[in-house]
Amino acid sequence: MEIAQKGFSCTGIHPLNPGIFSDLDFMPSRITEVDIGVFNGNEANNDIIDPTTATEDRLNESLCISPGTSGSAKIASALMKLSPLPEASKRRLATRKRRAEKSEVLTGSPFKERLEKKKNEKDAKEERKRRKCSKMLNLREPSTSANVLVGSDEASGSNETFCILCGENFEEDWIQCKDCKGWAHEKCTNTDNSTVHYRCDKCLQM
Repeated sequence: MEIAQKGFSCTGIHPLNPGIFSDLDFMPSRITEVDIGVFNGNEANNDIIDPTTATEDRLNESLCISPGTSGSAKIASALMKLSPLPEASKRRLATRKRRAEKSEVLTGSPFKERLEKKKNEKDAKEERKRRKCSKMLNLREPSTSANVLVGSDEASGSNETFCILCGENFEEDWIQCKDCKGWAHEKCTNTDNSTVHYRCDKCLQM
């Protein structure tokens, strides 16, 4: 209870004491020297009374009337000289004008046509790139053995070509012996088309 009573008395509420706060106590409320009522640097409203100026006028009047506060006024003046209030830059209220944009239907023309055109150009570019890479890979691949002829015109064009192993006529997937130059079915040699130098059984026995 005593703490509550002290709270009222130290603030001058009860018992009533209007002069409990000096003018120096209100100085921290002033942040800058810019008037609160100024909103635009080019325009000023003379009808609005600046509260800061009114407060200063009242303070000056009270300083002149009451002789007991001359010490506080001197202290405040000395503080203002030693540490003046910073000058705040005036706020710029000019708004940036934005360019008006029109609404477009995403699923309609011409917006849809532009999207399709971009997609087609991208697909065509990727296709050209893929073909170029494929062509470069084909050029880099090592040539297969000259002995292996799949569907060879030379073998198919001659009726006298027979397999040197089974004796049957020309079919697909033939391979040539590098020694006797005879042709044999690939399935008869138990090899594949990756064989570079093939020698038939007859040449191996010689």
